[in-house]
Amino acid sequence: MGNDSTKKVAASAATESPAQQLAAFIAKFDPDVANVIRNCRSALRKIMPTANELVYDNYNFFVIGYCPSERPTDCIVSLAAAANDRLTPPSHFPFVLIT
Repeated sequence: MGNDSTKKVAASAATESPAQQLAAFIAKFDPDVANVIRNCRSALRKIMPTANELVYDNYNFFVIGYCPSERPTDCIVSLAAAANDRLTPPSHFPFVLIT
């Protein structure tokens, strides 16, 4: 069983829409970086309007993968924003790296 903090995060995520969760992830970045992420995402959505967006927010990178399915290995391209100064992007698919 998780602690109270874990339960609150899980409850919050359960009540937020995917769009609200994505906006919250992007809002964690510096405003200039967040704008670049939003602009890149907008451009990628125009190029691939029917692609699934798979979103990962982990220790090293915030990543949005664009896929024809819900399998990460099927991603055609990914948008990755470094969470810190490490510049090693995910290596198993093409990416756009924002630093």
